[in-house]
Parts: sequence; structure tokens; C-alpha cells
Amino acid sequence: MTRYLEALPFGAVAQDLVNTYDVMRLPPEYLQTPAEVQSFLERHDITGERAATARDLVAARSLREQARRVFEAPSERVAVRLINALLQSAEPALRLVSGPALSIRWNAKPMDDLSDMLRSAVAINLAFVAARYGFKRLRVCAALPCRDVFVDVSKGGERRFCGSKCATRTRVAAFRARRL
Repeated sequence: MTRYLEALPFGAVAQDLVNTYDVMRLPPEYLQTPAEVQSFLERHDITGERAATARDLVAARSLREQARRVFEAPSERVAVRLINALLQSAEPALRLVSGPALSIRWNAKPMDDLSDMLRSAVAINLAFVAARYGFKRLRVCAALPCRDVFVDVSKGGERRFCGSKCATRTRVAAFRARRL
């Protein structure tokens, strides 16, 4: 599920959230229980005073659809409007944590609402990625039926697939079609 984390800010939380629904998998839903939401939050250093609940599961799925609309936006103007709506509804919850290495945590203020923390993380992540890489780098995999999203951080900005598996599958299908 997680691709190219090292190249993206804040662990690609928006990309990873959108990709928790994967039509290439049976069942396609990665977020089926509050425990799976909790696991997702922990992988992205989003922590609170309580464990994820059924309400957080519903909120995460709803947020996932809002984030997907940003990746699928038909224009930069639409994407900016969608990201700004997310930013406006989010209360940024960032703090810098010192340790062996500095890290960013998503629990800056005493927020017990994991849904709010996730909304903050996704909104800030999308805003940062769009500002840094540009709207045109927010992509949906071109290998149907895959619908995974990714941020194209390649040098030329011409990446079309979420990963090598989809790229290979598409190239093999095209080769076989030419041979017929």
C-alpha cells in the first residue's frame, strides 16, 4: 500500500489513506474495523488518548473519498478548492518532536478526536504536496482496473503507474495485443 514514502512529506498520509480501498484486492476495503483504522493511524504517527472507534472508521472512509476527489480533480482550480475546504475544516495538529532524530507528530494539542487529527494530517499533506510538486503530479494509476493514487516525484514527471506491478501488467497486455 505504501509507495515512495521516502520521497514524500509526512509519510504520504493522504496517498496512503486513499489507497486503503484497492479494487485489485478482494475484499477491496483495507479499513474494515476500528482496529485497522488504529493501525493506519499508528503507521503515520497519529496518536491520541484513546483507540479508534466505529465513529473514527466512518470518518476515515469519508475523508478518504474527499482526498480521492483531490487526486481525481479535473483541474488545478478544482483541486485547490477541495484542498482549501479540507484545510478550513481541519484544525492543524502538528508538533516537532525531538529524539534520536527530529520528527513531526500529528498530536500537537490535546486533541482526543482521532478523526480531527487524521483530517489535519491529510489536509496539510495534500496542501504541502500540491504546493511542492504541483497539481499535475497528483495522479491516479493508468493501469485499469487499478485506481490507486500516487504523487509523481520522478524527475521528468511522466510516471503513469502506481508501481512496477501495474506498469508491467499494462506493458505485457499491450505486447500481447500487438502480437494478435
